[in-house]
Amino acid sequence: WDGVGGDSLRPVSALTQLREFLTSGDLPNSDLSPLDHLFKLRTLSIQDISNVDSEDYEALSRLHNLDNFSPTGLSSYSMLKYYPRLKTVIFPRNRVRDHSPIGQLEFLETLYLYDNETPLESTDWLNSLTNLTFLSIHRMGFSDTGYLSFLTNLEEIDIGGNPISEVNSLSSLSKLVT
Repeated sequence: WDGVGGDSLRPVSALTQLREFLTSGDLPNSDLSPLDHLFKLRTLSIQDISNVDSEDYEALSRLHNLDNFSPTGLSSYSMLKYYPRLKTVIFPRNRVRDHSPIGQLEFLETLYLYDNETPLESTDWLNSLTNLTFLSIHRMGFSDTGYLSFLTNLEEIDIGGNPISEVNSLSSLSKLVT
């Protein structure tokens, strides 16, 4: 749906078998409701659309089968309560201060979090992500890696671009391969 000239999402509503929807650029408004009955949708990526924010995802609250979610430009992660089965989330270029809603995603296996406008101040919410096997927290301004020792299922990690001076907590991650 990239670069369709800013058309609305209305034509997409007829595609009831759609399993993946990716778009970027501008939309004439923030109305996501044309996607609200695409119950087979597993992947939703709405990138770099300046007029779509957290509250706009409320229109998609019935899409409980999403397992891959990638929005940008968000001011909060409040909409995550609608998508309890997410396995992969990619959160680049957001304006979020409170990342704790991510910690409620009990099935989460893959998390990308990078280039947020505000630094990652608290990491306590990560302790509940026991199924996490891949973690990328890139350029988020944190230095404490102590939280990593709780993520014992991690196989891959990317914490580059952060002012980290100590990595002793990585020694408890016996499944780590990269």
